[in-house]
Formats: sequence, C-alpha cells, structure tokens
Amino acid sequence: MSNIYPKPGFWKVPIEYGPEENLFATCPYPSDCQYNPDTNVTCVNGTKGDLCSRCLVGYDRVSSQCSPCMDNEVFIRILVIVNVVILFIVLVYRGRRKILKLHHQYGRAGRDALLAGKIIVSFLQINLSMPSMMSTFQFPEAYIVFLNRMNFLNIDMLSILGAQCVFDVDFRYSMLGSLMIPIVVVCTTGIFYACKSAGIHSNMKTMTTIEQMKTYGRLFDLGDYNESGSIDFEVIGFVVVFFFLTAFYFKFSLFFTPQQFFFQFFRNFIQ
Repeated sequence: MSNIYPKPGFWKVPIEYGPEENLFATCPYPSDCQYNPDTNVTCVNGTKGDLCSRCLVGYDRVSSQCSPCMDNEVFIRILVIVNVVILFIVLVYRGRRKILKLHHQYGRAGRDALLAGKIIVSFLQINLSMPSMMSTFQFPEAYIVFLNRMNFLNIDMLSILGAQCVFDVDFRYSMLGSLMIPIVVVCTTGIFYACKSAGIHSNMKTMTTIEQMKTYGRLFDLGDYNESGSIDFEVIGFVVVFFFLTAFYFKFSLFFTPQQFFFQFFRNFIQ
C-alpha cells in the first residue's frame, strides 16, 4: 500500500484517517495535487493540508491558485476597502435628494431590482456551498474557479483582507469572523444612535417651543402607525425586532430588509 501513488489531481488519504476502500480523494484544485515520488510530497504551488486545499502562510488563494502575497498586502486591501466605503458614503450623502426623487419616480422598479438582486445573491451563496456539500461529485474546474471568484458573497472578512498572508487561517478563524459581524453591527448601530441622540438633545436646547411641538408631533405620527390617536407600541416593537432579525439573518446586508421600513428610516435620517 505504501508503494501506491496518487495520480495527478488526487490526494492519498493517510492511513491514520482510516481510508478503508477509498485510498484516494479528488482534490478541489487538481492542479495543486501533483505527487512527486522523489520528495513524497503531493501539494505544490504554495499549498498544504488535506487535499492541498489550503495555502501556505504568505500565499493567498486568488480564483483557484495560491499566489504569493505582495508586500503590505493586508494594509493595501484595508486601505482600498476603507476608501470604497468612504466614497460610497460621500456619494450617497451628496446625492441624497436625487435618490429620494428617483425613489418617488421609480419606487416599484427599485423594489423589483432589489428583490432580483436578493434572489441572485441567495442563488450564488447556495452554489458556493455545493462543492463542500457534494464532495463526492466532481464539479468542472471552470465552475470551481467561477465560484472562487464569487466567494466574496460569503462575506468572509479574513479572506477578503488576505489574512493568510500574515498568519495561518483555518475554518475556526473564519467562523469566528462571521460570528463577530452581528456584534460589530450592533456596536456600530449603538455608537451611531448615541451620536445622533446627543445631536438631537443639543438641537432641542436651541429650538423654540413651537419647533419642539412640531418635532414631537412628527415623532408621534411615526409611532401612530394605524392613525388611531395613540402610539402603537406593539407594532413598533414588532417592526424593530423584525428589522434586526432580518439584518442578522443576512449578516450586515441591510438592503434586504423590508423596503417600506428601510425607506422610511433612510428618509427620516437624511432630512
């Protein structure tokens, strides 16, 4: 058995794993599994581990290849992401009036477009899980490459930031990063709420009595969902709980929350 070598694209299952009749397993990246009888090593191209599916420290998997990291790779990626987020915020703030105008004109079309985007993202996320869920089925290599390029839809921040360039990342770190996303969202929301609340209290001190009454009236109208003349605490609680549960389910992709509630929140935020 020790003299049986794997063919290209296959990985020999170690004896301690108890392979029984399955002595070899198909590698998810066939080009990374090239057995060398001189060195008795199967993994090539900066890979390691079971099925040669993991990159060495200092390498990062781009599409289907483990490529050497550039100098300051993680810092460059963080800088790019921060710049993109800042640019997005600036564009939304500067075009907030136009966004609301377009929403009034094409509100239904916008909701349909968001629904279509949600369906596409959900479809791709399901497809991303297929190779691991159906490990015995051999998917075409071109399909695997396509899925790897779409891997950012899983919102694996460690992979997006290229943490493998700095330290050895396994599934436990990725799982921890995913679990931290709702905590970050809640903390960010709390900080944002505290800042807005402080600003509101500061503005209230400079308002006249008439302006304060108008402000309280607007808040009351928002709470009086069914126009019954009293604040509907049950409805407000249901909307808030449903909003946060939906945001948690879709991680931090708030574009998938109920559209009417999101638009009402956005409109009151920018006015």
